[in-house]
Amino acid sequence: MRSPTHPEEDDTVLSFRVDDMTCSHCASTITRAIRSTDANATVEVDIPNHLVHVGGTDVAAGALAGVIGAAGYRAVPTEAKPVEPGRRVGGGCGKALGRCC
Repeated sequence: MRSPTHPEEDDTVLSFRVDDMTCSHCASTITRAIRSTDANATVEVDIPNHLVHVGGTDVAAGALAGVIGAAGYRAVPTEAKPVEPGRRVGGGCGKALGRCC
């Protein structure tokens, strides 16, 4: 059964490596792009590890990678495991390194 607030209860969690996601602005842009395609999708980001996890969606991984790409980021599907529930993830902006918006 799908749960919009608990991706661990969903049948599938799709994970993507997004190396050019370096800050919370990047994460927010990617989250909005995914939710524009599926408003009920759960999106968790792990900025330091450049991972995006999407659950509760019937949208195919390739289509989600395309949506992330249209938002300006390169997403590569991966077998990475989602972040533990309750674990805080985040990171600083990569602007100083020339990698942010």
